[in-house]
Amino acid sequence: MKEFKSIFESKTFIMNLIVGLLAAATLIKPSLLTALGIAPESETKVLAVLGLVVGVLNIVLRSLNGAPVSLTPTAANAEVSKAENLKG
Repeated sequence: MKEFKSIFESKTFIMNLIVGLLAAATLIKPSLLTALGIAPESETKVLAVLGLVVGVLNIVLRSLNGAPVSLTPTAANAEVSKAENLKG
């Protein structure tokens, strides 16, 4: 079984965190999109494309490394080792 890694080492987690923070920022301050040079009439299309890109990137990043993630990888790896030792 693959070893757990810290969630903070996960490219998928980091990318989703960044996109989530940007989305939250635009909800709090909608003029942020205009400040980034996105015309108000294009916002819906831009956000739809961003959603598509994030979905594709999630699939690509998960396929690059299938290692499970954990907030406490050391403890999770110890539990996996203990379970494997009990099996055989």
